[in-house]
Amino acid sequence: MTVDLCKTNLLNGENEFTFICFAEQYTRLWMPIADELNLELIRVLSGWTLTQEYKQAFLEELEILKQYTISKSSEPEFKRMTSRIEEIIEIVVSANLEEYEISFG
Repeated sequence: MTVDLCKTNLLNGENEFTFICFAEQYTRLWMPIADELNLELIRVLSGWTLTQEYKQAFLEELEILKQYTISKSSEPEFKRMTSRIEEIIEIVVSANLEEYEISFG
């Protein structure tokens, strides 16, 4: 199984999927780091829909997570994780949530 980001165009229903990680990696890497850093939105990433209310807080948590993974970038898994986080940030920043729904699952 995988954890993916789904960006849905609310006008025409078209979906764009972006792979984030395998479910095993999310459980083994993402969740413990989110717990350690107290990143509540990252903890619920799998099975969550982003709303405007949480967009800024989510971006802030992603930046904290990114800094953590950069500090561990000598390990290949963390390099890949940093790349995925940067991709998520780019999608979230560019998405107008009145036109797109962003969900994770």
